[in-house]
Amino acid sequence: MILKGNHPWKCTFEGCDKKFKFRCRLKRHEITHSEERFFKCPELGCGKSYRRIDHLRMHSIIHSEDTKPFKCPMEGCESKFSHKHHLSRHKKEQHDIEKRFKCNIQDCNQSFTQDYLLRNHKTIHTGEKSYPCEHPGCTKSFSSSAKLRDHGQVHSEQKRWRCAFQGCTQDFQKYHQLCKHLRQDHKPTCEMCSQKVKDFKQLRLHMKTHDPNRLLFPCSWEGCDKYYSSIKSLNVHTKATHKNIRPFVCVVPGCEMTFAYKNVLTNHIKVIHEVILISYIVYIH
Repeated sequence: MILKGNHPWKCTFEGCDKKFKFRCRLKRHEITHSEERFFKCPELGCGKSYRRIDHLRMHSIIHSEDTKPFKCPMEGCESKFSHKHHLSRHKKEQHDIEKRFKCNIQDCNQSFTQDYLLRNHKTIHTGEKSYPCEHPGCTKSFSSSAKLRDHGQVHSEQKRWRCAFQGCTQDFQKYHQLCKHLRQDHKPTCEMCSQKVKDFKQLRLHMKTHDPNRLLFPCSWEGCDKYYSSIKSLNVHTKATHKNIRPFVCVVPGCEMTFAYKNVLTNHIKVIHEVILISYIVYIH
């Protein structure tokens, strides 16, 4: 559908009110309404597939050695990002010298690189919420169109996010619900030994243990015949077993136990101090 104005291309999908400045962007958006997922992840053990090639590219970062390859080039800034556009936004909002849009509220010295950032900021001073929800019976209003759009998903019965794992038919209204489902119900599994791991990064590391040609690092301490697949694991073993270094200290008052491994400390707190720890957390807050 062609409209007049700055965003003349409107999505005709039922229930979708998105508009676009260019026809090519509308066409790209329309793919998100399709049930077909042509772009499949080639990584061994990953069953994910996507409607758009750019979504597959974004997903593929989790399989790389560095999950945040885009580092801020500004001197003294250590920020790293998983996607290039996140880095671009960070540089524009945090490091731009010229912030032309200044807040004119008395005693406020804030300035911004973009006009919309200033408009959003001003709502802090005015309390203005000029974007009301038009859903019947809902009286909520919001300070920006983006917040209103996010809120609209509360009223939507459309489940836009479908699990891509073979044999799973679950759909979800929100992306974070899908992510939670994937973490809990579809943990990556080793095809060789059926061991389940936390994520695909851990699966990639685990698969190295099945490689007969993998490089091994033996412990050099006398009488110890242990060996490890990485220098990091060997160093952890040396500190914990031979040097008795226990850097993880129990935070519960009265308990002075220390541990060589963080997961052992976590399990200790969960099993031994569960009730005490809950009371302690409530107290300090």
